[in-house]
Amino acid sequence: MLLSNLHIVDDYMLQDDVEVLRKFCTSFADWDNMYDRCPDLSDVDVDGKYKHDVEEMLIAQNHSYWHPLVLKYQKKIEQYASAAYGRSLVTYHNMHLRKYSKGDNFDEHFDSEALDGGKVQRLPRYNSSDKVPAALIEVAVNLYLNDEYAGGELYFPDYEISVKPKPGQLIMFPGGHEFKHGVHTVTSSDRYTMASFMTTPKLLMLHGAAYNGASL
Repeated sequence: MLLSNLHIVDDYMLQDDVEVLRKFCTSFADWDNMYDRCPDLSDVDVDGKYKHDVEEMLIAQNHSYWHPLVLKYQKKIEQYASAAYGRSLVTYHNMHLRKYSKGDNFDEHFDSEALDGGKVQRLPRYNSSDKVPAALIEVAVNLYLNDEYAGGELYFPDYEISVKPKPGQLIMFPGGHEFKHGVHTVTSSDRYTMASFMTTPKLLMLHGAAYNGASL
């Protein structure tokens, strides 16, 4: 039952778009790989939606390696993920391009929860003054752009699942402790992905209100 929440969709991104973004990625030498590409929380309205267009916010953030196709698929995946999980989901961290170079990996972790002595911590280290606390992550989204590298598999140790991503493949899974995951070390070449995190409008609205109040 839990594994039904792991969605792996081949050819979600059109191959022409994959090739455009892959070439776009290879044109950059310097990557900051930051995960803080979060919409401005002061723009969250009472319905848990953003008052301004996401594209305007991305440009305002001076995201140097942003591309129009990133926003196109962010909007498309919001609708797809909401249907797949049976509830409204909105972007929490903006979709962004990410590079894993040779030697890079990601240790096993949970995106939004933690275990303390075997007890589940649903809101670990939540602080309303943090702009993007991980505790609000409901769904992790990854869209893959290439496969001409070695290593770099996405793996879920509790289920003995390891996936070598394919270009255009979409992988989504919940952020909770049931989906501990990591990325094996890239042993040759570079691995390019698009990544995002989603949450529910109510959580975003509540956190936005708490964050803006804490910032006064």
